[in-house]
Amino acid sequence: MLLNLREYHRPAREAPQRGLARAIELLARPDIRTVPLAGGDTLLAAAHFASRTNFSASPADTASTIEAVVDLQGLGLDAIQLEETTGTLRIGAMVTRAALANHLAARDLCSGILAEGARSGIGSVQRNRATVGGALAVAAANDLLVAALLACDARVVLFGRAGEHERSLRAFLPRRAELLAAPALITEVRVGRPAGSAGAALARVARTPAD
Repeated sequence: MLLNLREYHRPAREAPQRGLARAIELLARPDIRTVPLAGGDTLLAAAHFASRTNFSASPADTASTIEAVVDLQGLGLDAIQLEETTGTLRIGAMVTRAALANHLAARDLCSGILAEGARSGIGSVQRNRATVGGALAVAAANDLLVAALLACDARVVLFGRAGEHERSLRAFLPRRAELLAAPALITEVRVGRPAGSAGAALARVARTPAD
């Protein structure tokens, strides 16, 4: 529960990019702290933490200052498309980890590590809620999906006040806080077929299965 929430917005894709433009307008307002709502996995976890502790840790601080959310579910960002001519897999930012893990093209691309990364490390309930865009916005150090996308040379498509632009995930991650605060939204992730015949694999090293 977001205790200080005053506004809820859900822009619709009424015309090409109009819904995205409206979302950016809302996020850019200086007088009310507004954040995007994708799957809600990280945002609601921070709010739950804030409601159960008196500590001034950053998750609680973030959740307690949120006054408005922009729900991205109406913007048509939940599709996975394979471009037959180029072999590029286009993954909408609102695609859930479960949908990516079960998609045939994702299971075939990059030796299957995209699907494996989307499936690994979290339970089924969380996979059905957490989104690909959310994973990249948070970029947790132990997220195998982020590692898999890096290994597959993924590119991130952002939409901001100047319109749409694309950059490599490798270039996006170190500057993600700055780029998203502009404000901008992740709208799509693009993964092409790797050149040559090199394979890929994911492995995790931990002291216990929970690490």
